[in-house]
Amino acid sequence: MTLNLSNQFIEESPLSVAGITFYIQDILEEDYQLQQISVIGEVSSAKLNSGNLYFTLSEPDNSASLPCAIWRSTLKNIHHQPEKGEQIIVT
Repeated sequence: MTLNLSNQFIEESPLSVAGITFYIQDILEEDYQLQQISVIGEVSSAKLNSGNLYFTLSEPDNSASLPCAIWRSTLKNIHHQPEKGEQIIVT
């Protein structure tokens, strides 16, 4: 597999954590459609840790899930914290 990392091609070699993170960030920042996505799902777990809220957004049948986080600086501006079992929309 060949990946284009900001005009740098990488051939069949493992990517570093920084390399894949940069690649994903580049895709998200450059694709307007990805910046506008909203995702609906059920909160299957939620845990407050160091002021940050970590939760998992899942399909009702648990066939797919996304780990999510709301940082404390954002969480203080949210009127209702997501709770396990709730269906929410994440933007």
